[in-house]
Amino acid sequence: MQADVLNRFRITFNVDGPLRWVGHLDLVRTWERVIRRSGLTLAYSKGYTPHPRIALAAPLAVGISGQNELMDIWLEGKISPLHAQNELATVLSPGLSIQSTKLVALNLPPMQSLLKSAQYKVIFEQNLLNEHEVTKSINTLLEKNILNWEEIRGKKKRTYDLRATIIDLQLFAMNDSYLHIEMNLSMEEKRTGRPHQILRALDIDIDPHSMVRTHIEMFPAKVG
Repeated sequence: MQADVLNRFRITFNVDGPLRWVGHLDLVRTWERVIRRSGLTLAYSKGYTPHPRIALAAPLAVGISGQNELMDIWLEGKISPLHAQNELATVLSPGLSIQSTKLVALNLPPMQSLLKSAQYKVIFEQNLLNEHEVTKSINTLLEKNILNWEEIRGKKKRTYDLRATIIDLQLFAMNDSYLHIEMNLSMEEKRTGRPHQILRALDIDIDPHSMVRTHIEMFPAKVG
């Protein structure tokens, strides 16, 4: 293996099962262990405290599953995306699956700087929600131009315009047993939408059956 060759791979993956209950840093560590087990050579940052070069596009809130999640990893050696994916697939931790792997340019900007929006599917048992009332609450919320909102995270209090974080909300009946709310929320800096806050704004205090982030959209990358 040629250690002087550096590749940047963009991996599209799903995370579910027990891994949806781990925090962002633990998910990164899980991927680091997977890469080590695969035998692929993970690149490290330079400096006094080198770190593995693994970058997820956006953290998942604890309890939310992810579909089509995005991650960049930097690997040493001359290897193809298919070979990298096949090696990783043999040692994946329960709850992880890989959708695709592609080679991207080393000088692309970090994905975190390109985040535009994310789509979520929040599923409820149908007998726990009043479909008419939820539809009314969604329409009322979408009609607002501004919704001043206070959020407390730990010891910090944050006040912001919650309405500005919402691109779209829709309620659908999946079947006779479940309803789901599709949320298209901004991921831009200083106006990132969070599903739990949207549920609060809709006066829904029932725990959902499940929550899934189904897609992340990014702005086009500009390479100088």
